Amino acid sequence: MELKTRIWETVEKMPVSLQAELLHYAEYLQEKYHQENLTQDKSLIKSHMDKLKDTCDDSLKDIDDEDFFSLAGLWQDREISIELIRKQAWLDRNK
Repeated sequence: MELKTRIWETVEKMPVSLQAELLHYAEYLQEKYHQENLTQDKSLIKSHMDKLKDTCDDSLKDIDDEDFFSLAGLWQDREISIELIRKQAWLDRNK
């Protein structure tokens, strides 16, 4: 017999007062389950964020001032504006 069917048949045989108690307990279990999963999810998210932060920190340590400033003149003497960037980005739509 299917679990849901067995549960339903058992609950139908109970007095209303026990049914109310069972409902209260089921709601408690559901909330407890939700809270436990929420805590686990938060822990997992924090773990992933910590790993990402460590990775970014390690990557940033590899970049020294010389590397950063070597790119400073990358756009020097180039015609660049928001309008030009948009125009080039939507080249197919501008035809």
